[in-house]
Amino acid sequence: MPGARCTVTLTTAGGAALRARTERAGDGLLTLRTSAAVPSPVTAGDAVTLRWPAGRRGRYTIDGTVREAAGTRLEILVTGAAEIEQVRRFVRGGGGEKVWVRLPDRAEAVGGYVQDLGEEGLRARFEGRQAAPGQDVVLLVELDDDSVEVPATVLESRADVTVEVVFALRPDEPQAQAIRRHVLRRQALARARAAEKD
Repeated sequence: MPGARCTVTLTTAGGAALRARTERAGDGLLTLRTSAAVPSPVTAGDAVTLRWPAGRRGRYTIDGTVREAAGTRLEILVTGAAEIEQVRRFVRGGGGEKVWVRLPDRAEAVGGYVQDLGEEGLRARFEGRQAAPGQDVVLLVELDDDSVEVPATVLESRADVTVEVVFALRPDEPQAQAIRRHVLRRQALARARAAEKD
C-alpha cells in the first residue's frame, strides 16, 4: 500500500485519470484526497486502478472499488495485492516525430527529431547542444494528431555530426497513455508494411 502523502494516479475503467494524495492506508482501505480544482470522475461503486512509484523497478498497481466519494475525499476498498508494473525507461518505438526542449528558465524551445520513444524515455537528435546531463527540462512531443508536454531529465548527451540526447520522462497517466497509444499505433503500421512486402 502507498505510504502517507504518497501521490497516486487513479484510473477509471473508462480511462479517465485523476491524481490524488494518500491520507491513510490500512486494512484494505485507502483514503485519498484530490484537488478541489479538478472534478472527480468517480462515484461510489466504480472500479478503479491505482498506481504509484516503485522506484527504478517501475510502479505499483492495485485494483479497487470506490467505497465513498465525498467532495475531495475518496475511500477506496482495494482488492488483491499490489503488483509491480514494469516501466522500461527506454522502449524502441516511433521515430521521426518533432520534439522541442525548453529549459525551465528559458522561454524559447529548441527543436529536434525523435529517434526512439517510450512511456519513460526518449532519444532525439538536435543541431546543437542545449541541455546537459542531470538538467530538468520540459519536452513537447508531436504525436500523430496529438501532442504531449512532459517534464523530463537529461540522462546523456553526445555529439557527432548532430547532438543525440537521451531523456528520462516523468509523464502523468494521461500523458503515458497518449505515448503508449502512439507507439503501439506506429508498431502496428510497421508490422503491416512488413507483411505487405512478404
